Amino acid sequence: MAQPPNDVPHPSRPDDERAFVTHASELAVHWGRHWMLGITAVALLWWPTDLWVFGDRPDVQATFAWIRGLGIALHLLCYAALRGSAWVRTRSLVLLPLYGALAITLPAFALSRLGGPSSGWFGYLYVALLPSAFFPLPLLARALATAFAGLTLALAYFGSHPEHLSDPMAASALSYLLFDVALVVGLGAVMHGVVRRAFFQSLALSRASHALGDLNRLLDARVQEQALALQHLAGGVVQARDVERSRIARELHDELGQELTAARMALSLTRRRHMRDDPEVLGPKLAELERLLNRTASSTRDLINRLRPRALDELGLGPAVEALVADLRAGTGLALTLTLPDGDALAAVPPDPATAVYRFVQEALTNVLRHASASAATVTLHLDQALTATVEDDGVGLDESAISPSSHGIAGMRERALALGGSLTIAPAQAFPRTDGLAAGRTDGRPGTRVTLRLPR
Repeated sequence: MAQPPNDVPHPSRPDDERAFVTHASELAVHWGRHWMLGITAVALLWWPTDLWVFGDRPDVQATFAWIRGLGIALHLLCYAALRGSAWVRTRSLVLLPLYGALAITLPAFALSRLGGPSSGWFGYLYVALLPSAFFPLPLLARALATAFAGLTLALAYFGSHPEHLSDPMAASALSYLLFDVALVVGLGAVMHGVVRRAFFQSLALSRASHALGDLNRLLDARVQEQALALQHLAGGVVQARDVERSRIARELHDELGQELTAARMALSLTRRRHMRDDPEVLGPKLAELERLLNRTASSTRDLINRLRPRALDELGLGPAVEALVADLRAGTGLALTLTLPDGDALAAVPPDPATAVYRFVQEALTNVLRHASASAATVTLHLDQALTATVEDDGVGLDESAISPSSHGIAGMRERALALGGSLTIAPAQAFPRTDGLAAGRTDGRPGTRVTLRLPR
């Protein structure tokens, strides 16, 4: 169950309590060293005021000089021990309260020489107990340490001069000392509670942060696994589709192509045999039938080429793209520019990336012809650390956010990119400067389109 905000958290494991004790010891060393330096600095700065405040009391000046000089020496010695001794630091929660009780006896013994409680010197000693409130001790240990310090103070003051017990203010001074002990114990308990709460809240936050980090790493691993599985799935779909296209292309070539060839041969034979009988009637019909067979054969070749381009298998990626661009340039009138890497660098591209790039160029140019209303386009293939294919046009432009999910052309290009661990980006064109002085990509009605496929090498 969650802790209320104002409650001190309770550790659920013994290691947590030991960790807090170690933290409290380190904190006691830190506070102790600063306290020793602070008291030393205050004593040195306050010392010259004795000549002005107690100018007519040489005995008081001497007493305070003795207190300050011996106190500075002891505090500096304690500071050196806390800084230089690991043995002292590891036992600071025990040694610092003992040192505090010892340090209290020195001013108590010195001030007792100046007079009893009625003289007012005893009031200086109440402040001497306050530093013990900063020791991060549990309640029982704090009560014992503070009571011990108060007892040593009273013994040093009244024990060295028993006649002070008969002072009319002795009972009042001792009652105020007892109240001072209780006040310091209470203040120390509050300080200890604040330190303890802060430590365990910090510990809980640290554990929550580590747990959140582990969860983030687990989620990242799951996301990567899902992405890899999706990539494999997309790759399998694309590969299966290409395999099926190749099978259909082979069947069309082997079966339908042979049937068409046989039909054309039969038609030629029929023409030679029967043209003499009725050439005016049979001639036009046979010619029309021959044209129909030729168109069917041409359409079949085009269909086979679209399903699986023979140039890609026989010549490689570069020549296949060159043939594709040349056919579109001749058949459509679109001003097409092709840029390929120097040499035969594309010959080393494996079949799957080569197919993906070819299909990308084919689909991108098809989109240019169908939707862009473009007059010119460029195709660029680049090979370095990645295989990059870019198709740009000077058409009406394409807003990627407006692409319909049912757009099979863009979806197919994305599938191929995902299957091979690549990416597909769509942006305004850069290759065609605006004739009206505007830069490419401006909302002038014809920003053009730049589609880029990037596949890892």
